[in-house]
Amino acid sequence: MKSHALFLCCLVLFLTLLVGGLICRADFLTEARDRLANGERDAATALFQKHLDSAPPSASIYYELGQVHASADQSAEAALAFNRALLLDPSFTPARDALNAANRDLGIPTAPLDWRNKVAAAIPPDALALGAALLFWVGAFLLLFPLYRKKTRPLFIGFGIFLLLTGTATGLLSLSTDPRFLHAREVMILKESGTVLYRTPTTDPFAKITTLAPGTLINVLATSGRWFHGQLHGGQEGWFLQEGCKPVVPLFVTSKE
Repeated sequence: MKSHALFLCCLVLFLTLLVGGLICRADFLTEARDRLANGERDAATALFQKHLDSAPPSASIYYELGQVHASADQSAEAALAFNRALLLDPSFTPARDALNAANRDLGIPTAPLDWRNKVAAAIPPDALALGAALLFWVGAFLLLFPLYRKKTRPLFIGFGIFLLLTGTATGLLSLSTDPRFLHAREVMILKESGTVLYRTPTTDPFAKITTLAPGTLINVLATSGRWFHGQLHGGQEGWFLQEGCKPVVPLFVTSKE
C-alpha cells in the first residue's frame, strides 16, 4: 500500500509540474502578444524569448519574434529569428520572404537556394528521417525473418536488402539536407557597427581583411580564446571576435555569446 501511495504522489507531482509548465508557457505567449498589441515592443520581445526558452522550439513563434524586431528596425535580430524559423520549417514561405526583406534592409545579398534547401522545403526533415528509419528496420526484419523459418525465401531476402539500402540512403539524404545540421556551426553578426575580419587572431589593423556587416552569416571552423576562425559563404576565411555574434542554431555554445 505504501508503494502505491508513493507512486500516486509522484504521479500527481509530475502532472502538476507538467500542467504548471504548460500554463506558464501559455501565459508568456499571451502576455507577449498583449504587450505587442499595446506597442510595448521591448517587453513583448523579452516575453517571446522567455516562451522560446521554456517551450519546444517553434517556427511560428520565431517568426512572430522576427516581426517584432523588424517593426523596431532591428533588422539583424529579425534576420536571426527568421533564419531560426526556417531551420525548423524550411517550407515556411512567409519567414523566407521576411528574411529576404530583412537582408535587403541590411544590404546583404540573399544566397540562392541549392538542392539541399529545395529538398528540405519539399519534404520535412523529420518526416524524411522517420521514413528512413522505418524502411531500414522493415528491411532488417525481412532479412532476419528467414532465419526462423525452415525454408529460405529469396524474395524476402532481396526485398529486405532493397529496403535496407533504401533506408540507409534516405537517412544519409536526411542528414545532408536537414538545415539544423547544415547550419549547426553558423553564427550571425549582430553588432551594429559590424565585425572586423582579420587574417590572424589579432586586432592589428594591418591584418584586417574587411568589415562584416550586421546580419552576415559565418560558418565557424575553429575557436581560439575569444576568437572564431570562420568562412563566409563566398569562401573567404578569417578570424573575428566572438563578441557581438550569436549562433543560428541556439544549441551552438560560444564562450561569450
